[in-house]
This record gives sequence, C-alpha cells and structure tokens, in this order.
Amino acid sequence: MRKLSIFIVCFFCAFAAEAQFDAQFSQYWDVENYYNPAKAGTERNKLNLTALHRMQWLGMPGAPKTTFITGDAGIDYFGGSHGLGASFFNEKIGLFSASVISVQYAYKARISNGILSLGLEGGMFDLSFDGTKLHTPGEGEFKNDYHTPPTAEDIPQTEVKGSKFNVNFGVRYSTKHYYVGLSSTKLLEPVFDFNESGSTYIGRVYYLSAGGNIELSNPLYHFRPSFLVKTDLLTTKIDLTARILYNEMFWGGLTYRWKEDLIFSFGVFLKNIKVGYAYDYSLSNIMKVSSGCHEITATYTTDFNFQKDNRHRYKSIRVL
Repeated sequence: MRKLSIFIVCFFCAFAAEAQFDAQFSQYWDVENYYNPAKAGTERNKLNLTALHRMQWLGMPGAPKTTFITGDAGIDYFGGSHGLGASFFNEKIGLFSASVISVQYAYKARISNGILSLGLEGGMFDLSFDGTKLHTPGEGEFKNDYHTPPTAEDIPQTEVKGSKFNVNFGVRYSTKHYYVGLSSTKLLEPVFDFNESGSTYIGRVYYLSAGGNIELSNPLYHFRPSFLVKTDLLTTKIDLTARILYNEMFWGGLTYRWKEDLIFSFGVFLKNIKVGYAYDYSLSNIMKVSSGCHEITATYTTDFNFQKDNRHRYKSIRVL
C-alpha cells in the first residue's frame, strides 16, 4: 500500500505539472486514426471496426489499462470522396480515469498516384480522479532529506471530475506503396480544475508517421517498414518497426521504441477479420517490478457502399 500511495502521489504531481502524451500503442499501424483523423475512410466503400485492449506494466500497482474502439468508412457522395469515423477511448492509471467519445471527418482528394486526406476530429474528453481511495503518506513513510509529505490541500481528497471539448487535426498522403501522415491532438489544450489549489493541463501532442509496402522477390512475402514519432516539444518518443506479411494471411514484426522497449508482434487474417498481438519487453529497470506489457487488437472489415453502381471498386489496401 505504501508503494501504491507514493506512486499515485508522484503521478498526480507530474500529471498536473506538464503536458502528457496520449496513450501509447505498440500496434500503432492498426489504430492510426487514434492519433490522426485523416486516416478515417482510407479504404473506399469499406467499413472497418477495430477494438484494442492494452495492459501496461503488469505487476505494478495502478498500472495503465487502455481500451480503444473505433469504426470508420470511406464513402463517395456529392461528387467527392469522404471518410467518416467514430471512436471510444478509456484509460485507467492508478486513481485517474480518462475517457473520450469523438467523431471524425476526412476529405479525400486524388493527387498524382495517391490520395491526400485532410481530417478533423471533435469529441468530449472526460477526466476523473478518485481521491477517496488515496492514502497520503505520513512523515515516517515519505519524509527524508529531499522530500516532504504532501498536505490535504495539495491533492483532492474526494472524487473529482471534469469534461472538456477536444479537437484533433491531421493530414495524410497514401499510395499503393507507402503512406505518410502528420497530425496533432489536444489542439484546445484543455485544463481541468480539480480544486482551488491545482489543475491538470493536457497539452498538444504532435505525430509524424510513415510506412511502406514492399514486395520481395518471392511475391508471397511483403516487407512493411514503418515508424511513429510523437512529441509534446518537451519529450519525444520514436517507434521503429519492421514487419513481414506472408500470403495475406500471417504477419510478424519487431519494433524498437527508442531507449525504452523491444516489442514483438504477430497477427493473422481470417477472411475479413484480422487479429494482432504485441508484447513489450522493457529495456529499463521497470522490468524488475513488471512482467511487461500485453496488447491485443481485432479488426473487422466489410463492404459499405451507398452507390448501386459498383463499377469503380478497386482492391483493398487495408494494410496501409
């Protein structure tokens, strides 16, 4: 209990003091519309439904647990191509709980051999902190030459919550062989006032992502390199990934999260269902108190066509 209390107190202070990253996903290529709304409706006349659940730092008290559910569709309407999407996000870290319900719209324009997409997302961001379950360390537990125990005025002792409107924006260009995207989340930088003496600030986060689809000498194999850079201009995280797809049925990959984790992932396609799993092995001392991170995704894809004339259908590029 003492370790949990100190962890919660330190996390609350850090959370209130500066901007925080969005949730961290190892299979970022499967949930790209979490951080870039321009991804919505990338597959023309297709409906995609994706669910992700992540358990981080297993074995550590108050470790993050994250659920993300999203759906998007690409439609041709009013003489143009559009993407529509909706999502639900929930994350619990210690005594904190955050949830977001949002909708997405993306406008598509064909440029050269690819598609340029401009995406906008709006939704409600709910944040709560359950101070009734907080045990504030006393002098004997916390005080030393470098720290003093916090007072009741520093941290809410009741359950507090707040809701704010949030906006995300992104741009994405994709072809048959590659994609590149640039986006920003939390554009309005919402501030949650928990009590008179403190508040929680959620700052903007910027993302740069790209990936390729390279056919190898054996046409049954495709090489899928990708990367994701995320920064709040104070701290930067970089994920570098190499995946191999076999016969549009199985894939396996390795991701290096710069100076943090080594991630092993694999997945399988079952007709119009794709399932993926990732395991994070930490390269830091956190492995002394944790057995790692587990993440699972599932995606269902089906036709979704408002038009009766299907002459303009083309092969899906869902992997991009």
